[in-house]
Amino acid sequence: MPSTAPSRALQTALLAATLPLAPTGCNVEAIYDLIHDGESSAETERPDVWLVEGLVHNGVTLFVETRPGAVVKAAIERDDTGKTLLTVEGTADDKGLATLNVVPEQLELGAKPKEKIRYKARIQVEGDETRQMVHMGFSPAEITSVGIEAPNPGTETITLHIACKDRWLTHKPAEFTAVDGKYAVRLFVPEAKRILIAGEELPFAPEPRTFSGKNKDYESKDFERPVPTATLSLPPEAFSDAMVVGDLKRPEAEVGPRFEVTLADGTVCNGSLARSMPTGLDINAYLAKPGPVSLAGDDADYDGKLAALYHSHKSTKDKPDITALGKSWGPPTALRYIIKSEEDARYGKPCAYKNTTNGERVDINRVARDKLITVYDRRTGEVAKSIRIKARMPGCASETYGHANLENDASDEKVEKRVEAWAKKNLG
Repeated sequence: MPSTAPSRALQTALLAATLPLAPTGCNVEAIYDLIHDGESSAETERPDVWLVEGLVHNGVTLFVETRPGAVVKAAIERDDTGKTLLTVEGTADDKGLATLNVVPEQLELGAKPKEKIRYKARIQVEGDETRQMVHMGFSPAEITSVGIEAPNPGTETITLHIACKDRWLTHKPAEFTAVDGKYAVRLFVPEAKRILIAGEELPFAPEPRTFSGKNKDYESKDFERPVPTATLSLPPEAFSDAMVVGDLKRPEAEVGPRFEVTLADGTVCNGSLARSMPTGLDINAYLAKPGPVSLAGDDADYDGKLAALYHSHKSTKDKPDITALGKSWGPPTALRYIIKSEEDARYGKPCAYKNTTNGERVDINRVARDKLITVYDRRTGEVAKSIRIKARMPGCASETYGHANLENDASDEKVEKRVEAWAKKNLG
């Protein structure tokens, strides 16, 4: 019988061809004890079970090392009620390795995102009276995207994101390297039926990946299994060419190509690869000193729809309020205008009051804070349009407390409507 360490069969077994997919997302919250709940005539006759996360999304995989050809079953029960929810079955290969994928498509998950429910997997090997029990915990998935960062040689970082409805894939779905000035990206998505980038389908080929297993003696072991992998080679311009108007809201942005992943059950997931790079525009610096600014693509003819960036008067240093209007997903050269709204105060004749504490006369200014909307042509720096939205100048009230009834502000709602109206008329 096999020893407690992973056998060569465990290290070289091929990944199951088609793995079932859960219809709703869930998260493996914890893995508990792997113990025996029965006696055996000989300790060495007990099958060795290794539990692994990450081979199948939303669940775990049980590797059972036993005799070749043996049928292995696992009954999944709720820990609190003892109710059997599903049974999975597998047959050991000629090296004595059976693979059982525990996918919680029939599990009774909790209603709340962090509500963890414990389950038992009672594993029975044909012809063996002893059963081995595995404790697991699942809860509904809180996230639908996976993001990792992998530094390339030097100081830069590439970030991967994959977002699927009611899904989260594997914890580490990609690796990056830089080869001959290009970026080699390997995507590990076992559940994928196909991956499209720029409309082209990427071929799959098995590549070894390292997974960590845990056995009944609480030992952990890393081992490799081939996982279907899509590989793409990207030149640096594949990232800069993916920049759009919406990225120009910041001096630096995470930009890169987007791709589409279709899972075996038809679910479509959206993904992106991104590098941090300068956008060529600093809105705050521009508005402090408007002038001509050149962006990528300006040297070529562009006859598409236009875009604008709107910097609101509500912006602060810590929380900038910048909105892309018009063709926000267009190329940088589509950005024709930069719009700024700001407060512009007018002062009326002071109102005279008597201080109720000491009887002295106090003169208090009346203030009407208008909103001034200025539209700049990004290419020339010239003012293309100026709009003033006036606030009503308050009268002299019979009495005042803290000046509040001597000040008026132009409506923020009117500002937004005027900006939207201008954009609709001029951006196409």
